[in-house]
Amino acid sequence: MKRRRLILGLGGLASLGGSLVGTGAFTSVSAERDIAVETADDANAFLAMVPIDSPNGDAFATTQDGLILLEFTNTDAGGSGLGTDSVYDFDDVFRVTNQGTQPVYVWAVFADASGDFNVGTSDTDVWFYAHGDSDNKLRDSADDVLYLTPGADADIGVHVDTDDLNEGQDLTATINADASKPADGGTVVGREGTSIPGPTDGLTGYWPLNTVGDGTAEDAVGGADASVPSEISSTAGKTGEAAEFPEADVAIQPNPNAEATMSFSVAVWLNAAGFDQTSYPLAVSKWQRAQNRDYLIGYNGPEDQLYAQFNREPDGNKTTLFGPTPEVDVWYHCVLTYDRNGVGRFYVDGTEVDSARGAFNSTSSQFVIGTKDGGGNSWHGRIDDVRIYSRALDPGEVTALYDSTR
Repeated sequence: MKRRRLILGLGGLASLGGSLVGTGAFTSVSAERDIAVETADDANAFLAMVPIDSPNGDAFATTQDGLILLEFTNTDAGGSGLGTDSVYDFDDVFRVTNQGTQPVYVWAVFADASGDFNVGTSDTDVWFYAHGDSDNKLRDSADDVLYLTPGADADIGVHVDTDDLNEGQDLTATINADASKPADGGTVVGREGTSIPGPTDGLTGYWPLNTVGDGTAEDAVGGADASVPSEISSTAGKTGEAAEFPEADVAIQPNPNAEATMSFSVAVWLNAAGFDQTSYPLAVSKWQRAQNRDYLIGYNGPEDQLYAQFNREPDGNKTTLFGPTPEVDVWYHCVLTYDRNGVGRFYVDGTEVDSARGAFNSTSSQFVIGTKDGGGNSWHGRIDDVRIYSRALDPGEVTALYDSTR
C-alpha cells in the first residue's frame, strides 16, 4: 500500500509556535490578536497542551523545545505513514487544559497545506476532536468549539482523510482560546462530548441530569459531579432525561461546591408531582439556615406561587421574588439572575415575572438540587437542566435558554 506522511506542527496561540502566558485572566488568545505576550512551553501555558500517555499519544505526539509536535509517519509497530484513500480517527493524542481563571472556548485553525489536501473549507481533510467523538469538528470557529472551565481538560484526537493526500504535508495548527463564544460558532461541546444548548458564556456549572440512572449527576462543564441517592430515579425530562425526586428527604449535592459570585444566574426546569400549601419545597438552593443562605428557586406554599429568593444581609434578611401559581405535572423553566447593579430578576418560561433591588451576601452554604443544604424543604417531582452562570443573563439570553431547552 502506498503511504504518505502527515506532520502537524502543533504550536498554537502565536506565530512563534509558542503558547501564551501572563498574569491574571485572559480574554482572548490567538496568533491574530494584537496583544503583548511572552511565550511559554505548552505544558505551562494558560491553555496547556501535553501528549497523552496512550497508544496514540505515545506513537504520534512528542515534545520539542517545550512544544508539541504531532507526526504521523513511522511507528514502533513498523508503519511508515498514512495509507492513501483512507479515513483515520486517532483518539486521545494530546490533552488541553484551561489553566486560566475564566471559562474559554477552544478551536483550531489549520494552515500550510499543499497539493489537493484541503484544510480551509467545509470539505476539510483534517480536524481535531474531543472526547473520542470525531463528529465534533474543532476545525475553526464556524464548526464546533470546545468549552473549558478553569481547571478543566479534554483529550484531543486527530481526524485525517487521506483521499487527497498525494504528497507529504507539514501543517500548522493554531489553537485559539477565547472567553467569548465566536459569533459564527456551531455546537458548543462540554465534558465527555456533551452538546450544550443555549447561552454558554460564563457557564460554570451545568447538570443535564441525563446520567442519573447510572448513579451520577455529571457536571458537563466543570468538575462538580454528584453521587445520586438510589431513591432518585431517571425519567423523561425536557432535554433528554431528568431526575425524579420521591417524597423523601434526598438530594443531589455537587462536589466541589458551586461558589456564588457577586453577579450570577441560576436556571432550572421543574415539574411538581403535587403541592402542599403549608410547605416550601426547593428545586435548587444554596441555602442552609437563616444566617447562611445565598439563593433558592422553588414553590411558596402559603402564597401558592413559584418563587425565588436571594440573601440580602448576613443576619438572614432576604429579597423574595414571586412567579405564577403552578399546576401539577407541568414543566416550568425558572431563572434567577442577580446583576452588578444589585438587581435580582425572576423569569418563568423565558419571561420576567418579578424584580427587586437588594444587596447580596455570599455564604459558605452548599449548592443542592432537590432540597436545601442539610435537608428539608424537599422537592417532590422532576428536575432537569440545572445551570449556574457567573454573570447575570440578560432578558434575551434567558428567552434563548428557554427556547433552546423546551
